[in-house]
Amino acid sequence: MTKSIDESEDSDDAKTEQAFANYDLKAEAPEARKPTVRFAFEFQTLLEMFIPADVEALESRRTSRVAGITAVALVLSAMLLASLGPILSSAGHASAPAATHGAASGGHGAPVSDHPAPADTHAVPAADAHAPADANASHDEGLNVHAILGTIAALLGLTGTVLGITGMRRSASRRKWLRARLTTETLRLFHFHYIVARLPEIVAVAGDAARRERYLADRAAALEQLKAKVLADPEVELRRIMNRKDETPFETITPMMVEEGVETPQAAADAFDVWRVLRVNWQAGYCDAKLERRHKGRFTIKQMDELFVGLGWFCVGAIILIHIGHFVGMLASAQSAWLEAAVIWTALIALAGRAMEDGFQPQREIERYEQYRANVRVTEERFAAARTYAAKLEVMRAFERSSLEEMRVFLRTHAKARFLL
Repeated sequence: MTKSIDESEDSDDAKTEQAFANYDLKAEAPEARKPTVRFAFEFQTLLEMFIPADVEALESRRTSRVAGITAVALVLSAMLLASLGPILSSAGHASAPAATHGAASGGHGAPVSDHPAPADTHAVPAADAHAPADANASHDEGLNVHAILGTIAALLGLTGTVLGITGMRRSASRRKWLRARLTTETLRLFHFHYIVARLPEIVAVAGDAARRERYLADRAAALEQLKAKVLADPEVELRRIMNRKDETPFETITPMMVEEGVETPQAAADAFDVWRVLRVNWQAGYCDAKLERRHKGRFTIKQMDELFVGLGWFCVGAIILIHIGHFVGMLASAQSAWLEAAVIWTALIALAGRAMEDGFQPQREIERYEQYRANVRVTEERFAAARTYAAKLEVMRAFERSSLEEMRVFLRTHAKARFLL
């Protein structure tokens, strides 16, 4: 009997890789190789459809997240540049007294006589000729810096906003990721739905080649129906899921066969063993892998959640310290424009962190996986406690229905995510 991922003697890294390797669809577990059930759990046509869609989903998710991070970074940079106003104004005011002092001293530092010579009405005093020019030059330079920074900030902000908004379009990489993920998980769920829906027929095959071929032909026809109703245009099904209305139920493609038996035939017992390994154990291992706090070579969702929580507390502490420094500066009559800007920058960084958190949704992902893992554990307990053929079959069917709903929750969660600042 194959051990569950939690019970295996492999390293933690090996457990994680096994959980992410689509082990359930490949049907490579020893239990799945038994001739009584092998034909039911092997589905090469479905696996060939799954693999390219899975690759597309991974690539689209990566592209979507890079674009989202870039959008937030651009808008944050624009806001940080725009908030440099107090510092530039302070620098301008600081240069003005220096120019005035230079004008008062004649620009040369020479003492002024108590009885100055009569002024030549046609001569222009040196101080009056140069001091206003220096002040005007400094003022013009400040205006130029303001204009340049304002232009750069406007361009960065506009680019980031446009990038964030375009990420919400149906043609954006995030939407492609969700459509591809809808395709992969629909294929996975339908594969196991078909097994539990037609398990009495699988048992009835009992080595009969004609019955086995009939089962395989019916399964291929059901897959074609699935392609026509869902996979031909995943965007339509995704909109149905978002609206929580008229989602395609698998029962309309493959109705559940009624089974009221008490005694468990050998073929059914073999199918139960495979299902426990490929569904209950594999799903439990996948949830554990996703909920790992740390993993070599992979940034986990728990690390991401800790990062955002830490950033929030850092910004709160920074603002408190800055305000204390500002209060001390007021008492010492030594206020700094840098402190005023630092408060704004800290608040903007905190706001950017919240925008990133809204895009990645780590807390909701953690909650979703914890709830799903609890559902898997309850299913495992119910399955072990069931004593009759019909009772075990009902536990399997209930789990497949709840897994379908969990997939829909996942899609709704990420369809509402936004990388907007």
